[in-house]
Amino acid sequence: MEDHHLRDITIEGFRGYGRPQTITFAVPNGSPGSGLTVFTGNNNTGKTAALESICMVNLKSEDWQFQKHSRNKVAGLKITVVLTTCGESEYRCETSPGQPDRLINRVSGQLPFETHYVPSNRRMEVNSQAVQVRYQYNYMQVNPASRDTAANKISFRTQAWRLHREKFNKYLYSILDTDMSWTVDEVVQGHQGLIIGNAGCEHYADGVGHGFTGAFYIADALYDMPDNAVILIDEPEIALNPYIQKRLFKVLSEVSKTHQVIISTHSPYFIGWDEIANGAEIVRFSQEDHGIQVHRMPQEAKDIFLHDKDNYSSHYLRGVEAKELFFVPDRVIVCEGQDDVFLIPKLFKALDLDVRASFYGYGSGGVDNLPKIMKALHLMGYKKVLGIYDRSDRLKVISGEVDGHGYMHLVLPTEDIRDKDAKTGKIVGVSGLFDKQGNLKQKDGYVTHRKELLEIATSIRNYFGSATIPP
Repeated sequence: MEDHHLRDITIEGFRGYGRPQTITFAVPNGSPGSGLTVFTGNNNTGKTAALESICMVNLKSEDWQFQKHSRNKVAGLKITVVLTTCGESEYRCETSPGQPDRLINRVSGQLPFETHYVPSNRRMEVNSQAVQVRYQYNYMQVNPASRDTAANKISFRTQAWRLHREKFNKYLYSILDTDMSWTVDEVVQGHQGLIIGNAGCEHYADGVGHGFTGAFYIADALYDMPDNAVILIDEPEIALNPYIQKRLFKVLSEVSKTHQVIISTHSPYFIGWDEIANGAEIVRFSQEDHGIQVHRMPQEAKDIFLHDKDNYSSHYLRGVEAKELFFVPDRVIVCEGQDDVFLIPKLFKALDLDVRASFYGYGSGGVDNLPKIMKALHLMGYKKVLGIYDRSDRLKVISGEVDGHGYMHLVLPTEDIRDKDAKTGKIVGVSGLFDKQGNLKQKDGYVTHRKELLEIATSIRNYFGSATIPP
């Protein structure tokens, strides 16, 4: 494999990384999405710090000063970052023993890769600055020691866009579906800057919306990328509507055929099953008692989610609702189908059960799939998962049982969540907790099967804990 492709990075001591965590990257193979690595997880779980750590190794950093708040006490206030390429070359940087707030790059010679980083804090100044070559801009754009300094530097690149308009526009208009025009010309007192034209109106960079600003930043990272470039984008979805997010994801999927593209996102529109099948990596970040924990989606979990992915009759099982799974911090409820996902929250409300948990998509697609989905969640590091089953002779679980993964299994007291008519060849239908119109059944003013349901409610409370806000 190429030496400019990154294999993995190990981070210790930087921000929330109290213990060493290793992240493995996707490597492009010519297929869409093959070089795409997607960081997912809750806020404040180290995704941005991971992107910054890649830049640490690749940029001259003697001037960076890391205060105590960005160095982790668990690691002894020492930062260590080790990046390994697919060619087995290792690059290391760490804080100096004599000056613990200073970072030393232990790199000899020219690095085989170049990082193009897009921060989440994206702003534009009215005036353009003197044009800078890519390396100068990269150095200014990234400062893990102080994130505020990374914003608002794009004004150093606007003159370069004008010089390479055709290449730049190729990416800009692939992202944006708009008739907007742009130029770089005089704006204030002889200073030049970006001017946007749209629907007969012109305005300067300070009047550009955050979504458009982000598109300019991302196009800038892509239009002049050399063969050895690694594209890093923190929250590409910021201020973009879902339609534009999907266009941008298509662009990044194409770029990752030949380049490594590493993104941190909170949007399910940046996860694609076809891309995962082609080799894309999904890396889930979580905050544990000892600090940040990184969970790579292993091939076994990929196979579970990808099973029957092209079956049009069940495509909803893998839609945006299902992809939201990768963004919840933990506490997942998996049930058999979409009726359950819709009606069980109504049942919880009737039982006065406030649960801090998220349902998996529109259900697992049947009782046979439910254990598989739960296994995939275990492989991705989820610790609190609850499976809710309809009563069935096929079940091999005991209601209230906690398995070896620490996951709980509960069985409803009826054969289905709602009444269903008899199927062909059967004499009787199925009786559920709800009628066919979705109304919870009651008898003498109480829900039916009240005793069993209260026991289930108690088990769920004990398993997931209180939903109250901590002091």
